[in-house]
Amino acid sequence: MKRLILFFCGTLLFFASAILLNRYGNRDLMTVFLTLTLAAPLGYLIAVRASQRGRLLRLREESLRAELLLLKNQINPHFFFNTLNNLYGLAREKSDLAPLMILKLSDMMRFTIYEGRKDQVFLKDEIEYLRNYIELNEIRYREEVEIRFEEEIEDELVRIPPLMFIMLLENAFKHGASTLTEGAFIHIHLRADGTDVAFQVTNNYDPAGTRSKPGIGMINLQRRLALLYPDRHRMTAIAEDGVYTASLQIGAL
Repeated sequence: MKRLILFFCGTLLFFASAILLNRYGNRDLMTVFLTLTLAAPLGYLIAVRASQRGRLLRLREESLRAELLLLKNQINPHFFFNTLNNLYGLAREKSDLAPLMILKLSDMMRFTIYEGRKDQVFLKDEIEYLRNYIELNEIRYREEVEIRFEEEIEDELVRIPPLMFIMLLENAFKHGASTLTEGAFIHIHLRADGTDVAFQVTNNYDPAGTRSKPGIGMINLQRRLALLYPDRHRMTAIAEDGVYTASLQIGAL
């Protein structure tokens, strides 16, 4: 409102000055005055529009950052609760595996709390997080699940958003290994060639016990991808003959 009042007052001043110059001044001076006074409001409007656009862009960026942080904080914590329950069982058994499980769980929680809040992390750190998760599940399932993790990494210092692949791996255990009494397998393949990063998880499952709708974790992952990699990601899921394959490919940052 104040800007409109100032603009209106400036316009009145412009016309009053133009009339006085035309009546008592010379034409050259009037021409210069008219040019300057016409350019001033136009420049003011352009500056105001640029300021508004910049403010809107900053607000949008802050909103996207807040949404991304919320999505990362909504990562399903069921794994940590399950691991604590397993740790309790090992402690009661006085198993030698309990200290190892505590160490792995501590590393994962540290990564989730500190690295998980960053915009980007090194691929090697994300791989270590995935390996800790796999080793914890190997302790949990007592080697009853065949787990294979293959890597084709040209540059492990490629930077990617944190916690981008864990949801696909969690689902493989939750809807695969947990639904089978024997013969469960999970095969993981990670490739990074400097231009993109591709992650694939293949697991068998019990078709009668699996869900048809995606959980909140997958919905959050899809939203994060849409925000971070618009038109630069591809995620697919194929279920066939009791085998589920989830793939995610993203452009390297």
